Amino acid sequence: MDINQKKKSYKKIIITCIILVILLTLSFIRWHWQIHQGTTIKRDANGVSIERTPWDLKLEQDLNKDLNKKLKTIQNDRPEPPQLDKSTHLQQVNVILTNVGEAENKVSASGFISDVAEPDGSCIFSFMKDKKILEKNSTTLSNRDSTTCKTVQFSATELGAGTWKVKLKYRSSTSAGESNIIVMTLKEPIVSAIKFDPGHIIDDSIFYNSGGFSSAEAVQDFIKSHTPACDTWGTQPSGHGKLTRAQYAQQVLKWPGPPYVCLQNYYENPLTGETSFEKGGGAFSGGLSAGQIIYDAAVKNGINPKVLLVMLKKESPGPLYSDSWPTKFQYQYAMGYACPDTGPNSSAACVASKGGFYKQVNLAASQLRQYVNNIGSYHYQPGRWNYIQHNPNQICGRKYVYIDNLATASLYIYTPYVPNQTTLHAYPDTTPCGAYGDLNFFIFFNQWFGSTYDLISEQPS
Repeated sequence: MDINQKKKSYKKIIITCIILVILLTLSFIRWHWQIHQGTTIKRDANGVSIERTPWDLKLEQDLNKDLNKKLKTIQNDRPEPPQLDKSTHLQQVNVILTNVGEAENKVSASGFISDVAEPDGSCIFSFMKDKKILEKNSTTLSNRDSTTCKTVQFSATELGAGTWKVKLKYRSSTSAGESNIIVMTLKEPIVSAIKFDPGHIIDDSIFYNSGGFSSAEAVQDFIKSHTPACDTWGTQPSGHGKLTRAQYAQQVLKWPGPPYVCLQNYYENPLTGETSFEKGGGAFSGGLSAGQIIYDAAVKNGINPKVLLVMLKKESPGPLYSDSWPTKFQYQYAMGYACPDTGPNSSAACVASKGGFYKQVNLAASQLRQYVNNIGSYHYQPGRWNYIQHNPNQICGRKYVYIDNLATASLYIYTPYVPNQTTLHAYPDTTPCGAYGDLNFFIFFNQWFGSTYDLISEQPS
């Protein structure tokens, strides 16, 4: 290649480089002017361009031609609309359970349906523990774009202590749905012994209300919800070496072997005297449940079943409500009937012929009715001052108590001791001259069923 050709080649390269530099410079100047002098390029808060590209413009044109496609694209980030249940033909809606809790011995719950506004719906709050279910109905309030279930509130004593699962169910003429489950734990309410009024322990209107429970099944359900899981065959560890409960009971304590029948599993045939202890540890043909026995005795004698349930707790060894492997002996004098404190060291001297769970419950209920029918024949009477011992031991002294009503007089005839001030202030701790029968009745009733006073019909003096 001659010198002239080389010069021409160099010249072309130089010109090309100059053109590239000019183009790059112009591009930089344009970009700099757009940033500092304003631009038609639209940007978001982070400085990112939101200008539509040719691909964006083409997509927009396609969507404008197909309205259905446009709507589907716009809504693809929204929740799915309520689905139709093919079996019920009801729209399945989103049910939200809120504000479940307990305060001042009151349980409350509320909720709403987030995706429909309906005036004709109904709400059911279900409280579940083991096999027990308590349901509370609520009406609705229709809002602009949702439906509110009005708050339900009731005494915590209707549920009792323990862990409860709560669910909200909604239904209308066109919609239905259920919420997720919320778990709630209730503790036994604290009742101050200082509130014990020795002259008016419980109102007559409550004590003699035989309709305190609607059915024997309701009483049995209450028992089930207030008793622990049962170790019927004594297979759980005894806490004494490697022995099971059954082994420890038989080998060390010389007690009978299993079955160990818990209160919720107890049945008895009143005609034959057979119980679950002889019939496999549970229900059997001809046997009545504990709930049935208590309910029947209460209705027959005009006594509140709640009264008999509380008396069973305060009188039974264990007590039966908290024992997960009781023996038959614990049922023998479960109501403390015919067991006066006349034995050695003021121990109970029970009459053998009055033993047995069925007999104890029925005789106790019958005795409470006899007190009413023949109150003038007994030492403690309402409407006057009565001199009552503090303890079976007479050296502990006595106290004058003005008894207001029949129910209170009946409790003192059944358990003839009034707690002194030291006992009330120390409760639940014990004191040397303490008496706890009637005080426990007051405490237990309040814990389980609420106040012993009917605020509408009667007030203690």
